[in-house]
Amino acid sequence: MALGKFFPKNPKKFLKRVDIGIKGWYSVAINLQKGSFLMFYLTGEYSHQMDTKNRIRIPNKLKGEEKALFFAKGPNSCIYVYYEEAFQELCRKIEENNKLTDERQRKAVRIFEKSAFHIEGDGQGRMVLPVLLKEHAKIDKELVICGAGSHIEIWAKEVYDKYFEGEEENFDDMFNILGI
Repeated sequence: MALGKFFPKNPKKFLKRVDIGIKGWYSVAINLQKGSFLMFYLTGEYSHQMDTKNRIRIPNKLKGEEKALFFAKGPNSCIYVYYEEAFQELCRKIEENNKLTDERQRKAVRIFEKSAFHIEGDGQGRMVLPVLLKEHAKIDKELVICGAGSHIEIWAKEVYDKYFEGEEENFDDMFNILGI
């Protein structure tokens, strides 16, 4: 199959981050062109610790060469982390899908936006987790960082373990649920 059907004639101008160090099926990054927006499909699960200064390190397999990421509150007491392009696309969708005349939607947008932080890494790649997000995710020290498609999720290990407690990985059922 010819790749020309899927990529433009000059793909270099679209491929800012082509390879983020894939070392196995568990850390997949697939480049999908969507207009001029380039999206990565992030997967994998990594155990880490937060230090006493609230600094964490996003695994390079998920972070790639990004120096800064956007962090925001997510559902189920986790933190969502986005590449800049993915965060801009999310903000665009929020603006398109919400009416400023609907008070509930305005409030939801405000709640999400005030929980979002642009965080730059230090020279060693560590990022300081804001107290607001640390408290939302109930993170003390142990955490789990995982790829979740278009974004990264950060969970307190205890919350993550409880969320998946009793869930057996029955891939036949899971594939049926996902329509695969």
